[in-house]
Amino acid sequence: MKSACEFEHLDALARTMNVAVVILNTAADIEFASPLAYRFLDCTDEAELKDIWVQCIRPQFGHVGKSQLIKFRKLKVELRRAAKTLLFELDVFPVGKNKCSGYLILLSDRTSDNNIEAAFLVASKTRVQDYLYSALIHDMRGPMNVMKITLSLLDDIVEDAGAGIHDALKKHSAVLHEELGRLNHTLQFVLDLNKAPTTDLQKFDLRELLRETESLLRPKTLKQRVNLTLQPLEHQTFVYGNRDRIKQSVLDLAVMALSEMSEHGNLHIQQTINGPNTCILLKADGEEARFGELLDELDSTYLPINMSHHGVGLYMVRQILRSHGGDLTVDDQSDKGVTFSLTLPLASELSSQTSFHRK
Repeated sequence: MKSACEFEHLDALARTMNVAVVILNTAADIEFASPLAYRFLDCTDEAELKDIWVQCIRPQFGHVGKSQLIKFRKLKVELRRAAKTLLFELDVFPVGKNKCSGYLILLSDRTSDNNIEAAFLVASKTRVQDYLYSALIHDMRGPMNVMKITLSLLDDIVEDAGAGIHDALKKHSAVLHEELGRLNHTLQFVLDLNKAPTTDLQKFDLRELLRETESLLRPKTLKQRVNLTLQPLEHQTFVYGNRDRIKQSVLDLAVMALSEMSEHGNLHIQQTINGPNTCILLKADGEEARFGELLDELDSTYLPINMSHHGVGLYMVRQILRSHGGDLTVDDQSDKGVTFSLTLPLASELSSQTSFHRK
């Protein structure tokens, strides 16, 4: 039998990894179950937990002899409780080398795992789309250039037209030139956007990054009728790190906020200085998602196993900021909305010299 102290250690490990730990005897009956097992299986007491185990889960093990040593197994379990369906994955580890002395079960929430897999799938799909769209945009540039050349030739013909016709044609020609210019600018913007992210570290002005972010968000906020405002600092503010990752972090948080906002809301991005750090404040109203609660739960786990898609996004943003010496905090306790605070250290002379040598 395990000592009480050993069970406490297993419980602490289970909470940190956000998986439920269950210890079975040789007959696959429960000897110990961590508190997370009760929560995952929606049980209130030991009797209910053991009943669910015997009736719904243990039969999936197959025949288990008293000294039989089964190999490692990974089981997927679907359990119906009241009006909901619970999805789990069980990793079954036999204890003992030559003779089975019990089993160690790690139970994880498949719903949360599916959210993480979906996030990776979106990232993979986006990478493929970027590759394909870049080729498509290059193909579009050819016909567009032909249109520009043809329009220039027509301008020469317009110059030889009569006075009355000349003015009308000139006006229409100017409109076509303007629209082709806008189309060319949009295509170039998308091409630049689809450039593969780099792993290089560099010193850069955070104000320019925020202005680029505003340009990317503007079409979506206009469509959603959200008032987007940007308030950068008046002077240059240099930080040192991976520019693409920091930019993506700001975009991810802004998109999270927009996904929870109704029409006619407000999204405000502000930059401040706090001692040796610079802070990006992203304020959005009309929030319903409890981002702060998700972030608090992240602090007590090793990995975002029991997380929604917002939780996975917050985890990635926080990891990126912390790898740069910064951090992420969330304030959503009021009914006025949510405020994301992204803190980054200002570039020092040392980081500037490092950036110079890397070039």
